[in-house]
Amino acid sequence: MHIGNRIPPIVLVALVLTAPAMTADGGLIIYTDRNEFLAAVEDLEIMNDDFTDLNGEYYGNPIVRGEETPFEYMLQSSTVVGLLSIGDLISTLYPNSALEFSAGDSGLSALGGEFGLVDYNGVSDPGALEIGLQDGSSYSLDLDDGITFFGIIGDGESITSLTVASASKTSLVTASAMVLAAVPAPSTVALLALPLLGPRRRRSGSLHS
Repeated sequence: MHIGNRIPPIVLVALVLTAPAMTADGGLIIYTDRNEFLAAVEDLEIMNDDFTDLNGEYYGNPIVRGEETPFEYMLQSSTVVGLLSIGDLISTLYPNSALEFSAGDSGLSALGGEFGLVDYNGVSDPGALEIGLQDGSSYSLDLDDGITFFGIIGDGESITSLTVASASKTSLVTASAMVLAAVPAPSTVALLALPLLGPRRRRSGSLHS
Protein backbone atom coordinates (compact mmCIF):
# COMPACT_ATOMS: atom_id res chain seq x y z
CA MET A 1 0.00 0.00 0.00
CA HIS A 2 1.08 3.61 -0.26
CA ILE A 3 0.41 6.49 2.06
CA GLY A 4 0.96 10.21 1.69
CA ASN A 5 3.28 11.97 4.09
CA ARG A 6 2.40 14.64 6.61
CA ILE A 7 0.11 12.13 8.34
CA PRO A 8 0.31 11.77 12.14
CA PRO A 9 1.95 8.45 13.15
CA ILE A 10 -1.20 7.13 14.86
CA VAL A 11 -3.23 7.72 11.70
CA LEU A 12 -0.47 6.14 9.62
CA VAL A 13 -0.58 2.93 11.65
CA ALA A 14 -4.37 2.78 11.29
CA LEU A 15 -4.11 3.23 7.52
CA VAL A 16 -1.47 0.52 7.23
CA LEU A 17 -3.82 -1.87 8.96
CA THR A 18 -7.07 -0.93 7.24
CA ALA A 19 -6.71 1.01 3.99
CA PRO A 20 -5.84 -0.72 0.69
CA ALA A 21 -4.24 2.46 -0.69
CA MET A 22 -4.20 6.22 -0.34
CA THR A 23 -2.69 8.71 -2.76
CA ALA A 24 -0.92 11.78 -1.41
CA ASP A 25 -1.88 15.23 -2.62
CA GLY A 26 1.77 16.04 -3.30
CA GLY A 27 5.30 15.91 -1.92
CA LEU A 28 6.16 12.34 -0.95
CA ILE A 29 4.28 9.07 -1.24
CA ILE A 30 5.01 6.27 1.24
CA TYR A 31 4.87 2.55 0.47
CA THR A 32 5.04 -0.32 2.94
CA ASP A 33 4.46 -3.05 0.35
CA ARG A 34 7.37 -3.90 -1.94
CA ASN A 35 5.24 -5.17 -4.83
CA GLU A 36 3.10 -2.04 -4.88
CA PHE A 37 6.21 0.13 -4.75
CA LEU A 38 7.73 -1.74 -7.71
CA ALA A 39 4.49 -1.43 -9.67
CA ALA A 40 4.48 2.32 -9.03
CA VAL A 41 8.00 2.79 -10.44
CA GLU A 42 7.72 0.39 -13.37
CA ASP A 43 7.96 3.22 -15.93
CA LEU A 44 11.17 4.55 -14.38
CA GLU A 45 14.73 3.35 -14.74
CA ILE A 46 15.45 0.93 -11.90
CA MET A 47 18.61 -0.15 -10.13
CA ASN A 48 18.93 -2.71 -7.30
CA ASP A 49 21.61 -2.47 -4.63
CA ASP A 50 22.22 -5.65 -2.61
CA PHE A 51 25.48 -4.64 -0.84
CA THR A 52 27.09 -8.05 -1.55
CA ASP A 53 30.15 -6.36 -3.05
CA LEU A 54 31.08 -4.77 0.29
CA ASN A 55 32.68 -8.02 1.51
CA GLY A 56 31.78 -7.93 5.20
CA GLU A 57 33.87 -4.90 6.04
CA TYR A 58 33.67 -2.12 8.61
CA TYR A 59 33.01 1.38 7.27
CA GLY A 60 33.85 4.35 9.44
CA ASN A 61 33.28 6.83 6.63
CA PRO A 62 30.18 7.35 4.48
CA ILE A 63 29.65 4.71 1.78
CA VAL A 64 29.02 6.11 -1.69
CA ARG A 65 26.93 3.86 -3.93
CA GLY A 66 26.37 4.15 -7.67
CA GLU A 67 28.97 6.87 -7.96
CA GLU A 68 28.59 9.15 -11.00
CA THR A 69 25.29 7.57 -12.06
CA PRO A 70 21.70 8.88 -11.75
CA PHE A 71 21.36 6.50 -8.79
CA GLU A 72 24.22 7.87 -6.69
CA TYR A 73 23.52 8.04 -2.98
CA MET A 74 25.46 8.02 0.27
CA LEU A 75 24.89 5.78 3.27
CA GLN A 76 26.31 6.52 6.71
CA SER A 77 25.78 6.15 10.44
CA SER A 78 24.44 9.09 12.43
CA THR A 79 27.27 8.51 14.95
CA VAL A 80 31.04 8.09 14.59
CA VAL A 81 30.76 4.35 15.33
CA GLY A 82 30.25 3.56 11.64
CA LEU A 83 28.58 0.71 9.76
CA LEU A 84 29.23 -2.97 9.11
CA SER A 85 28.37 -4.99 6.00
CA ILE A 86 27.18 -8.54 6.70
CA GLY A 87 26.38 -10.52 3.55
CA ASP A 88 23.58 -8.59 1.87
CA LEU A 89 22.94 -6.37 4.92
CA ILE A 90 24.27 -3.05 6.12
CA SER A 91 24.01 -2.67 9.89
CA THR A 92 24.61 -0.01 12.49
CA LEU A 93 26.96 -0.98 15.33
CA TYR A 94 25.41 0.99 18.16
CA PRO A 95 21.73 1.14 19.19
CA ASN A 96 21.75 4.93 19.29
CA SER A 97 22.93 5.08 15.68
CA ALA A 98 20.57 5.68 12.78
CA LEU A 99 21.06 4.76 9.13
CA GLU A 100 21.20 7.94 7.06
CA PHE A 101 20.61 7.91 3.31
CA SER A 102 21.32 11.04 1.28
CA ALA A 103 21.10 11.55 -2.48
CA GLY A 104 21.83 15.26 -2.78
CA ASP A 105 21.02 16.54 -6.26
CA SER A 106 21.41 13.20 -8.05
CA GLY A 107 17.75 13.37 -9.06
CA LEU A 108 16.46 10.14 -7.50
CA SER A 109 12.74 9.71 -8.05
CA ALA A 110 12.26 6.87 -5.56
CA LEU A 111 14.11 4.93 -2.88
CA GLY A 112 13.03 1.83 -1.00
CA GLY A 113 14.40 -1.18 0.81
CA GLU A 114 14.02 -3.80 3.49
CA PHE A 115 14.70 -2.33 6.93
CA GLY A 116 14.96 -4.28 10.14
CA LEU A 117 16.10 -4.53 13.73
CA VAL A 118 18.58 -7.06 15.14
CA ASP A 119 20.35 -7.66 18.44
CA TYR A 120 24.13 -7.85 18.84
CA ASN A 121 24.03 -11.51 17.76
CA GLY A 122 22.31 -10.63 14.49
CA VAL A 123 19.00 -12.15 15.56
CA SER A 124 15.83 -10.37 14.39
CA ASP A 125 14.49 -8.18 17.15
CA PRO A 126 10.78 -7.18 17.11
CA GLY A 127 10.30 -3.53 17.89
CA ALA A 128 9.58 -0.27 16.12
CA LEU A 129 11.40 1.70 13.47
CA GLU A 130 11.50 5.47 13.58
CA ILE A 131 11.68 6.81 10.04
CA GLY A 132 12.49 10.42 9.20
CA LEU A 133 11.71 11.98 5.82
CA GLN A 134 13.31 14.91 4.04
CA ASP A 135 10.40 17.23 4.80
CA GLY A 136 10.95 16.86 8.55
CA SER A 137 8.06 14.47 9.18
CA SER A 138 8.65 11.17 10.97
CA TYR A 139 6.79 7.90 11.47
CA SER A 140 6.96 4.91 13.77
CA LEU A 141 6.38 1.45 12.26
CA ASP A 142 5.98 -1.66 14.42
CA LEU A 143 7.88 -4.75 13.29
CA ASP A 144 6.33 -8.08 14.25
CA ASP A 145 9.08 -10.17 12.68
CA GLY A 146 11.93 -7.67 12.87
CA ILE A 147 11.86 -6.48 9.23
CA THR A 148 9.66 -4.48 6.86
CA PHE A 149 9.72 -2.83 3.47
CA PHE A 150 9.62 0.95 3.34
CA GLY A 151 9.80 3.09 0.22
CA ILE A 152 9.21 6.68 -0.82
CA ILE A 153 8.44 8.20 -4.21
CA GLY A 154 8.77 11.89 -4.92
CA ASP A 155 5.63 13.45 -6.35
CA GLY A 156 7.06 16.48 -8.13
CA GLU A 157 10.30 16.45 -6.12
CA SER A 158 13.48 14.39 -5.93
CA ILE A 159 14.33 12.09 -3.04
CA THR A 160 17.17 13.68 -1.11
CA SER A 161 17.29 11.94 2.27
CA LEU A 162 15.89 9.21 4.51
CA THR A 163 16.76 8.32 8.11
CA VAL A 164 15.95 4.97 9.75
CA ALA A 165 16.48 4.38 13.48
CA SER A 166 15.43 2.10 16.30
CA ALA A 167 12.59 3.81 18.16
CA SER A 168 13.65 2.23 21.46
CA LYS A 169 17.39 2.78 20.86
CA THR A 170 17.97 -0.81 22.04
CA SER A 171 18.42 -2.56 18.67
CA LEU A 172 20.74 -2.28 15.69
CA VAL A 173 19.23 -1.12 12.37
CA THR A 174 19.74 -3.02 9.12
CA ALA A 175 19.11 -2.25 5.46
CA SER A 176 19.03 -4.66 2.51
CA ALA A 177 17.63 -5.16 -1.01
CA MET A 178 17.58 -1.46 -1.85
CA VAL A 179 15.66 -0.28 -4.92
CA LEU A 180 16.38 3.06 -6.56
CA ALA A 181 14.49 4.71 -9.40
CA ALA A 182 15.24 7.65 -11.67
CA VAL A 183 13.57 9.23 -14.68
CA PRO A 184 15.07 7.72 -17.87
CA ALA A 185 17.51 9.96 -19.75
CA PRO A 186 15.92 11.89 -22.67
CA SER A 187 17.73 9.71 -25.21
CA THR A 188 16.30 6.60 -23.56
CA VAL A 189 12.78 8.04 -23.59
CA ALA A 190 13.10 8.86 -27.29
CA LEU A 191 14.22 5.34 -28.11
CA LEU A 192 11.43 3.80 -26.09
CA ALA A 193 8.91 5.87 -28.05
CA LEU A 194 9.92 4.35 -31.41
CA PRO A 195 7.38 1.65 -32.38
CA LEU A 196 9.90 -0.22 -34.56
CA LEU A 197 11.93 -1.13 -31.50
CA GLY A 198 9.15 -3.30 -30.10
CA PRO A 199 7.32 -3.10 -26.76
CA ARG A 200 8.67 -0.85 -24.05
CA ARG A 201 10.59 -2.65 -21.35
CA ARG A 202 11.60 -1.42 -17.92
CA ARG A 203 15.36 -1.17 -17.54
CA SER A 204 16.64 -2.93 -14.49
CA GLY A 205 20.02 -3.86 -13.13
CA SER A 206 22.25 -4.13 -10.12
CA LEU A 207 24.03 -1.21 -8.50
CA HIS A 208 27.54 -1.71 -7.21
CA SER A 209 30.03 1.11 -6.72
